[in-house]
Amino acid sequence: MNPAEFLQSWYQAQANGEWERIRGVTIETLDTPAWMVTIDLASTTLDGRTMAGIQEERSECDWLLCEVEQNQFRGQGDS
Repeated sequence: MNPAEFLQSWYQAQANGEWERIRGVTIETLDTPAWMVTIDLASTTLDGRTMAGIQEERSECDWLLCEVEQNQFRGQGDS
């Protein structure tokens, strides 16, 4: 399962008619240029979970940063 398929499957498992309307998943572009995905973990199977931040900088154009802060997963990476 690739990352997009995993996110789709996880999202479908959380969707209950309420969570996806109030919370959900946001994917946006940043001006660096980069991408950011934010996933609200409240009322999901991951509610209250923590994780050690991950930061990888292979080059100026190949990097990623992932963390859980304020019960939200945030992942950022180059375009």
